[in-house]
Amino acid sequence: MKLVDVSDGRLTVRGSSPAVNNKLAFLEVKRKFGIDINFQPASNPPLENFGYLPDNGLVYGARQFGFTYGWNVENTANMVDAGHDVDIVAQRHARMQQGGERIWEIAVPNGVYEVSMLAGEPFNYVGAYRIQAEDTVVLSGMPTGYGYTTGIARVAVLDGRLTVKSAPGAGNNRINAVYIRQQ
Repeated sequence: MKLVDVSDGRLTVRGSSPAVNNKLAFLEVKRKFGIDINFQPASNPPLENFGYLPDNGLVYGARQFGFTYGWNVENTANMVDAGHDVDIVAQRHARMQQGGERIWEIAVPNGVYEVSMLAGEPFNYVGAYRIQAEDTVVLSGMPTGYGYTTGIARVAVLDGRLTVKSAPGAGNNRINAVYIRQQ
């Protein structure tokens, strides 16, 4: 087995010198897992042209393109479009603590992942955002600038589900987007 990175969108296989009359019996190709999710109301058009898949607050289950993700309880009432024309990704978010703790999960192959997040609401500085993935705090801070904070961490998934939830000390948590890349 050999791990290779593909940067031009094509995996090229060819014989190397001085080999003569090479034969290939089989080739097994596995792609690393990667996905970008934007949390938004179902009434908003998805941001697929920006590379995001939408999460509309549904309970964990099968979604488009073969992905499986969602919330521990239905969270559609907590999906918000703030309506500020700052950034289309940043103006949409899910409330994670309204009416109880909300936990979001996505099915992934076991392994190590780089997880980054965007949290906040345009021009709203209320909250102490603390969000964790797999018991590692990824994002922690008060909203700044336009009302957002970001974070990034490496986490290990051992049970086939990457779990995102409020970390201890969180207040008024919101999540706009999560970016997940297998390492």
